Amino acid sequence: MGKRLLLAGLILIAIALLLNLPGILRQINGEPAVRQYDCLDREQECLAASTSIGQVSLSIEPASLPAMQPLSLTVNASDRRVDSVNLQFIGRDMNMGLQPVPLIRNADHPDLWQGEGVISLCTVDADMVWLARVTVMASGKPYVVEFVLGAATH
Repeated sequence: MGKRLLLAGLILIAIALLLNLPGILRQINGEPAVRQYDCLDREQECLAASTSIGQVSLSIEPASLPAMQPLSLTVNASDRRVDSVNLQFIGRDMNMGLQPVPLIRNADHPDLWQGEGVISLCTVDADMVWLARVTVMASGKPYVVEFVLGAATH
């Protein structure tokens, strides 16, 4: 009876490890876990909180998120250790290819990183939900947050 319980326990531990293996490998390889934050009301600044680098915010103009038109992007990363900030638009439910947007530090306001990007037009799903993945490099380590933006306007 004791051997069966031990075997059942080992099987449960093995299953738990297999289910969590991708996250464990990301941490071992130094890749950050991605946390998502709601940004469906883009009329206001979108906020994310990180225990490692503090608050990160995202502003998008125009807030209506028009597809195939220039978007003015501003990320506020107040941690002084920040070396660079990048943003990528990603389709939540469909691979739309990587759409990286390099952001440049504002010379007058060093907490602000700004750039211009475009969200693609999805011909398959007009209501495609878009994510803005913000990668903040601080002291040589990446910290990633994702903002759920909702659908682009056509």
